[in-house]
Amino acid sequence: MPHVSLQLYYHSDVTGDETAETVLALPVDATKGFYRIDGIPFYAPGLACGDVVQATPDKPGAPLVFRRLLSASGHSTIQVFVMDDVNDAAILRELFQDLGCATASTGSGYFVMDVPVHVDYVPVKKQLDDYMFGGILDYAEPCISNRHQY
Repeated sequence: MPHVSLQLYYHSDVTGDETAETVLALPVDATKGFYRIDGIPFYAPGLACGDVVQATPDKPGAPLVFRRLLSASGHSTIQVFVMDDVNDAAILRELFQDLGCATASTGSGYFVMDVPVHVDYVPVKKQLDDYMFGGILDYAEPCISNRHQY
């Protein structure tokens, strides 16, 4: 099945503005507007890869707009901000990929990480905390599944 683009609109606590991003999704039941997110949301709070959502256009022929979460996937989304110029974001991404987490980058010192439901979050969180306390990165947890609560 081909991917579709979903528009996510939300209020940014960082900028204080309404903002938007686009994520790819796969139809689950397009007649009902049900889609499974098939990527890592870069900024949207409360959503993760694999979540099933409802999305409908504002008018016929318009882009699909996220309406509500139907079913959480159990994945978690982590936002990572590289704080110094010495450490390469690509190397940090590889480290987290070795722990079982997919990553996506904007090409800058920022990347997002998908922690799948089957991955133990304890070693991932320990690594994040070690690097944070070392001044290498900072991170946010905009979507932590019940499986990854600590």
